[in-house]
Amino acid sequence: MATKLNLAVGSDLFIVPTVEEADLLLIEFPPGSNPKGPDRQRLNAVKDELDAYNNPDFCEETPVIPDSVVTGLGEED
Repeated sequence: MATKLNLAVGSDLFIVPTVEEADLLLIEFPPGSNPKGPDRQRLNAVKDELDAYNNPDFCEETPVIPDSVVTGLGEED
């Protein structure tokens, strides 16, 4: 989720293929499924890549979006 939010506010797009892979892996292995062996290793590798992306080294230049945009609670037009 954090990666998708960072992408939504303009972070580097190189991570998009990993996000897509993570989405597919979550369908195949939903939370609580506890995969073993190579499946577990792949899930951990994707998790680690997403975690590294959310590190300030990649996301520190991300523009801040006002709360009114994020929550939709801005002034009415």
